[in-house]
Amino acid sequence: MTYIHKLVDVPVLGNLPVQYIISEGKKDVEPVPKHWHAALEVNCVLRGQASVYMAGQTYLMQAGDALAINSFAVHAGQILCHAEADYRIITFLYPIERLYALIPNYNALVVSLAPSDERTPAQQSAYHKLYQAFDLFYQLEQGEPPFFRIDQQALCYQILYLLFKNFSARRAPDTQYIPNRCSHPQLYEVVDYILKHYMEPLHRDQIAKACGYSTRHLANRFKATYQLSLMQYVTRIRALKAMQLLQTTEQPLSWIAAKVGFSYPYALTKAFKHAFGLTPTEYRRLKLRRN
Repeated sequence: MTYIHKLVDVPVLGNLPVQYIISEGKKDVEPVPKHWHAALEVNCVLRGQASVYMAGQTYLMQAGDALAINSFAVHAGQILCHAEADYRIITFLYPIERLYALIPNYNALVVSLAPSDERTPAQQSAYHKLYQAFDLFYQLEQGEPPFFRIDQQALCYQILYLLFKNFSARRAPDTQYIPNRCSHPQLYEVVDYILKHYMEPLHRDQIAKACGYSTRHLANRFKATYQLSLMQYVTRIRALKAMQLLQTTEQPLSWIAAKVGFSYPYALTKAFKHAFGLTPTEYRRLKLRRN
């Protein structure tokens, strides 16, 4: 079975080290189908309930619960709505390239938030601090007090610190980025290589050689798995990274194009238009109007 690979496309605001989603309300929402992505995902339920499938198991999350989903792990989720009861759930997505910069051996680690009856006293204290950090992040988002983005940035790093200090362990060498719950082997090592090198000149032969494939075999297998050619995928990643820079910098398009691996601005404009339906300049104007 081939699972959906999600290219994480969530706005990065205020130079925060995460992409975040706040889901709240009372109305039913569509369930999220089985998928995977390179980002480390952390979910925290502030109100309501949610059901999350991960590693062949289904977890029922209540208010006060948090769950970490490791990079490349296949997962799915659904918010459980009840009459007159609202829900509030925060999702953090830590981009894998940022994790590598902060934790050089990230590939060798796995994060697991143990059930309450299996936590040590130190883990129980850390778990409570996780919830408090998510709750404060939400309150800051709603109130927008002076310098709130700085406060939120500190909370993002605090959550990451609590996770890896208290809930991480070494991953078995033969399972690094090869989740055993996938019955169909995915090209995780290729995606990982692209995410590390997208800003450099990349060619099919180079990627194939670096990942131990023949060029033809990799091209065919990648297209069959992701419905994109290898270089189309590289271009899409670059366009997503350009979108993030458009949100966080006033630099000209020529600078952004070079920063994300495009050889010239026109290539960026063409790829961006194809991916998102508007040019980088139009996107920047739209963002300014919304602000």
